[in-house]
This record gives sequence, structure tokens and C-alpha cells, in this order.
Amino acid sequence: MGGFLKKVESREEMLTQLRNKDASKAEDVATKIAWEKAFQMATGLKVKDNPQLLMKSLKRKATEKVKRKNKWISRKQALDEKMERKRQIKQNNLMNRAAASKRKKIPRKKRQVVKD
Repeated sequence: MGGFLKKVESREEMLTQLRNKDASKAEDVATKIAWEKAFQMATGLKVKDNPQLLMKSLKRKATEKVKRKNKWISRKQALDEKMERKRQIKQNNLMNRAAASKRKKIPRKKRQVVKD
């Protein structure tokens, strides 16, 4: 889209410069451009020569890009949080398992005394 916009702007600038120098040549170029546009429309091509619409589409693409970036960041953040929760659960399970094995190693009599 940026290329189309630059092309349209450069064409408009060229036409204004031609109008300042030679009006008849500018009219010839303008009619040639109009015929090219008509031929393209007749063949079924989309003619992208409206700078306002091109700017609007560029702006829309930029906002969509920002939205996609934000969605990606939120997905990545959610994944990181999920991984952190899993890591925390795993660590707790390992600590519980270690504590359970230590309790089993204590002699049975001492364990009963500790419970009373």
C-alpha cells in the first residue's frame, strides 16, 4: 500500500509541476492517465489512485498489526504464567515427597512419641 501511495503522490506532484510549466502538455498527460485508468477498470483491475483510501487502508493495517502484536504478547504471557504454575506445583510435590520420605526414616517409636 505504501508503494501505491508514493506512486499516486509522485504522479500528482508531477502533474502540478507540468501545469505550472506547460498546461497543454499537462492536459495530454492527464488524459493519458485517465485512459490508462479507464482501461484498467475495463479489464477488471482495481485502480488504487485515491490517496485518502490508501491512507485509510494503511492506518487500518497498522492498527491490525498492533492488535496482533498485543494478542501475541497476551498469549505468551498466559503461557508463561501457566508454566510458572506448573513449575510451582511440581516443586511443591517434590518437597512433599521429600518430607514424606524423611518421616518414614524416623523410627516408629519416635514417630509415635512425636504424635502424642
